[in-house]
Formats: sequence, structure tokens, C-alpha cells
Amino acid sequence: MLNYISRFIAFHSSKRLIKQSGIFDEEWYVSHHPDLASSKVNALNHYIKHGAAEGRDPSPVFDTRFYLAQFDDIDPSTVNPLCHYLLIGESKGAWPNELFDPQVTVSNAPELQPANILGQVVNSPTPRMRTSAKFDTAEYINKHPGLVPMNVNPLWHALFMQRGARDHDTRSISSILGENLEALNSNKIELSEAFRDLVVIKLDGDDPFIELQQKNGAPIKTGYYRMEFDFAGSLYDLSRSKIYFDFGTGYSETASWNLLFQKSGGRSVRADLIVRQDARKIRLDLVEQASEEPIYLALGDLSIKQVKRGEFYITLIRDMAPNFSSAVKLGCQIAFNFLARGASSTATWLKRRRLEFMDSSNKAIGAAPLPRSEYADWVDAYDSIGADDIAAMKECIGEFKFSPKISV
Repeated sequence: MLNYISRFIAFHSSKRLIKQSGIFDEEWYVSHHPDLASSKVNALNHYIKHGAAEGRDPSPVFDTRFYLAQFDDIDPSTVNPLCHYLLIGESKGAWPNELFDPQVTVSNAPELQPANILGQVVNSPTPRMRTSAKFDTAEYINKHPGLVPMNVNPLWHALFMQRGARDHDTRSISSILGENLEALNSNKIELSEAFRDLVVIKLDGDDPFIELQQKNGAPIKTGYYRMEFDFAGSLYDLSRSKIYFDFGTGYSETASWNLLFQKSGGRSVRADLIVRQDARKIRLDLVEQASEEPIYLALGDLSIKQVKRGEFYITLIRDMAPNFSSAVKLGCQIAFNFLARGASSTATWLKRRRLEFMDSSNKAIGAAPLPRSEYADWVDAYDSIGADDIAAMKECIGEFKFSPKISV
């Protein structure tokens, strides 16, 4: 009984200590050990109960074998190496990896607290100090500027890249695409580096874009679609994204769609769109403006899939009404429009509201308003006469006491 209680206390004490350190990387731990990838095991529990004793590393920044080589009296089957480092090793000047010397780090960054120095450095997105004679975080950031907008820690990234980053084909933009798309052309876009399962791309200069088509060469049929991809960064970076359609006569502003990206779970973002005619190919402008400085984005597994019309409008309504009060207000407006003008006019009104919502969203995050280039939507909203309008005009004409004749 006493053995059970002592093991229970030791387990939970270790778990609390490691959690608080911020050094354990659950995603990396599972992906780096293939035998765990298909299981639903709790990664931290596994590391404490089994992984540490088996010599498994808890993250890229803690090299178990490297650390244990500095001690002769640690048995990993009885002493968790990471816990030993946090409680004893770091204060003695032991290195957790080949790039991090705690004493050198503290001497270069006196603002750091004396406990858990490694955790403080790793959990800072852009630390600027020398961590050893071999490594300086500021120098690394200068060599990899794409890490800054993504808030990727330079020490973590350097060790991650040394220890098995996904191998992307840096010769082709296709490495960021899902199964159903292929890249035909790209402009002012370079692949920079891999970041976990994402690829960092550099957009530099005027009018960066990617031209895409379906892999089977078939046109993208008329309908409602969802663009989705994994993304690291702020939605601000995607606030001026646009897609152009080639309906057989090339690209033009009249055949374009401003993309409203929203989070869709985890690192995924999505934007819904309408394809008004069968499109031979499309052109994706992730940044619809020139920039004096290069822009870095991290994305992967980009796909475009058809959705049902109802799903498109339901998602649009949810985007524009993120809370209960706004949902009630928008729902009442939709009901009023539907009863007064019919389904077609209500759909047109919703598209106009979408453009207004995008402008207000951009204003809220400090981005400029979008140019009014969705010409077909503008015509639908402001310069078209629908069946409901014609019926209302006929009803009004029927009430005239006189029937005037107009000659042009």
C-alpha cells in the first residue's frame, strides 16, 4: 500500500513539474515516436511511466542521451532525466542539449529567473541572447526571418530541424497542396523552410500568386466551395486574400472573390466561395497588395472542396453572427427579408452583408478595407432586378389611376 501511495505521489509530482516547465512537447513526442502515433495514449503520462525509462526525448530541446552522458549515477529506469534536470541538473550547469548552456544563457540574459531557465527561453517566441558558444538566438532569427511572424522559438526550431523535420520538396510549390490540386504557376513566391508539417513560403514583391487546377484536369464546376489549409500565424496576414477564376477568357477583377478566412479547428483555416461558372483554373492571391518587405506565411495541405448551398449560407451566417445577440438580430433580418422579398433577394442581401462584414472585420484588426472587385456580387446587390422586384413593380403599376406612356 505504501509503495502504491509513493508511486502515485511521485507520478503526479513529476507530471506537475514537467507541465509547469513548458518543456514537454506533446505533438512532437507523439509524431517523433511512430509507435504512439496511432494510439490514443496520453503523451505526458506515457513519457513519465514508460518513455523516460526507455530513453525517449520529451521534446527537441531535451536530448536525454546527451544529458545523461554528463552524469555517471543516474538510472533513467528509476530517475526521470527531465525531472532531474529541472530539480538538480540545470543549477549545476548541466546542458539539456548541445546548444544550451544554462550559465552562458543567464550571463547573457540577467532578466531570466534562476529556475527553469530552459523553459523560459523556449517559451519566449523571439528571445535574443547567446545560449552557448555554438548558438545565438538573434543570429538564428536573422538567418530565418520567417520565424518571427509565426512566433516560432529559434532554439526550438534549430534543434527541431536537426532532429527530423519533415522533408519538403523545396523545388515545387506543390508541397503545400493537398491531394486534389496541382500548381501550374507561381509568381513572387519562394519556399523558405519546413515547420513541423507546414511549409514556410516567402511572398516578395508585386502581385504574388499561385495558379492552380484540379489534378485530373477537370474544370472546377459551378457551385459552392470551401478552401481550407493548415496555417500558423494571424488571420490579419490573410485579411486581403483573393481568388480569381478563369472561365475561359483569362483572369479579371469581374471574375474574382474576396476570401474571408476564419479558424476552423486546430491550426486549420477556411474560406467559403462561389464559383459562378465552370472554371478551367484559379489564381490564389494570398496577399492582394504589394509590400515593401517580404511576407512569410506557414501553410500546408491546401484543398478546395465543394459544399452544399445550404452549408455555404449557414456557415456565412455563423461567421457574421459569432455571438447569441448578433445571431438573433441577423436571424430576424433574414426572416424579414425572406418574407418580404423571397429567397433570391435574401441571398443577394446576405452577400452584400458579407462584404460589409469583411470591411468591419478588417477595420477591427487594423487592416485596410477591401477593394470592391466582386463585380458580380455588386451587380446582384445594387444593379439587378429580380423576379420579386418585377412582381412588386407590376403590383404597383396596377394601382396607378393613370397609365403614363414613356418614350425614350
